[in-house]
Amino acid sequence: MRELLRIAYGTQDTDKSYRLRDYNMEVYAGEILYIQGLAGSGIKGLLELLQGGRRLTGGQMYIDEELVTDYAKETKEKYGIYTITSDEDLVTDMTVAENLEVVRYHPLSMKLYRKRRTDEAVANFLREEKIGISPDTVLNRLDSDTLPKLSMLKAKMHGARLIVLDLMEDNYGGRNAEEIRRMIQKLREEGTSFLLLSERYSMFAEMADRIQLIHQGRDLMEWHRIDDGVRNYLKSAKIHGYAPNEKGGYDFIGFFDYEWKTEISIWDYLERFQRENPLLFDEIIDGCLPEKGKGTRDKTVVIPRESSEQLVGKLSISDNIILTIPDRIGKGHLGCISLKLKKSITDVFYRKIGIPDSFDQVKQLSRVQRKILSVYRYEIARPKVILFENPYWGMDVEEIMQFRSYVEDLSEKGIRVIFFSKALDELEYDCGRIFLRKEGGYWEELTREG
Repeated sequence: MRELLRIAYGTQDTDKSYRLRDYNMEVYAGEILYIQGLAGSGIKGLLELLQGGRRLTGGQMYIDEELVTDYAKETKEKYGIYTITSDEDLVTDMTVAENLEVVRYHPLSMKLYRKRRTDEAVANFLREEKIGISPDTVLNRLDSDTLPKLSMLKAKMHGARLIVLDLMEDNYGGRNAEEIRRMIQKLREEGTSFLLLSERYSMFAEMADRIQLIHQGRDLMEWHRIDDGVRNYLKSAKIHGYAPNEKGGYDFIGFFDYEWKTEISIWDYLERFQRENPLLFDEIIDGCLPEKGKGTRDKTVVIPRESSEQLVGKLSISDNIILTIPDRIGKGHLGCISLKLKKSITDVFYRKIGIPDSFDQVKQLSRVQRKILSVYRYEIARPKVILFENPYWGMDVEEIMQFRSYVEDLSEKGIRVIFFSKALDELEYDCGRIFLRKEGGYWEELTREG
């Protein structure tokens, strides 16, 4: 096969913890290469390189077996390389047609653009790919599950020869993953190559021609086919730097719904779940659901995937904590809490995540520390059950390790921990009981023994 892209002894020295060191990788025409990173792998550095954001400081990059020295955001399209991430390539306040076709025109030639002709061309592409949306739909009115499909369609319309797909987001689970896999296979049959990047095992590894592990910026291992041994190794907690709790238990409960779409909020989903499965709800959750948008009711807490974004950035860490404290914990008749109790509760949080007393603002916290804060402020009221939506959303492996350790501590305190996740393999790491529903059917309980 013809070599499309090669990185030879690539080095990327940056001030970040993720970098490339004598890294080697090649992609051939019509091939699917899946790359999975271990903790501190450098996979984000590789993505930044292919996005054109950071260049190599050592080694070489070859495209079509020719040395390339001008690869950047402004030039990568001429080489036929297209990257798809959550923060790139689509403009949410533009229509589908404008995103897929109009942006191809240079501003000086926009006068040649004809809306009807463009809409017809885009509509034909949408029909071919069986994406049932109108060309004049504004992207911010679409659910996030649709966006990766539009990105791949845009790449096809722009003549991409290699599509780099970032699987480290939340849009690649359940039915949506199956639809995206079909699109990848179709484009591959048409000659497009794919580079799939993930920080933990993904079902997309099953369709790869080659699989590579990257660790500490170096190419570590490579397989030319997937079998049970490779699959189990990729899934194993050991290679991700963490394992189920050392006491030998899998104390969490997990739910995986193949049909769950991202635009359905966790509150709407739980309300429907309770209505359609009252016996299972009473057995597992056994509590009252909070009102939509609220975090707690009685002894039940709901933590949405974007819970850290619900913190008030203008308030201090301690003020964010006491916002959710119920009256019975320490508020007086005027709704005030004593300074002594406020300091005591805040000090526990500081010790829990290991930050100095000098930290006062939410913005001083890391991403995973903000996530822990968003849960801790409900933990202090001693809930009976905490329901997490996609608990590891947006985290890298090291952050998952830290957050998982915190959630294990919740479980050891007697709090029932329940995950509602779009990643079944994620549940397999953590949960002793897993409930699965596929294609609108009944919930089926899976066990580690079965």
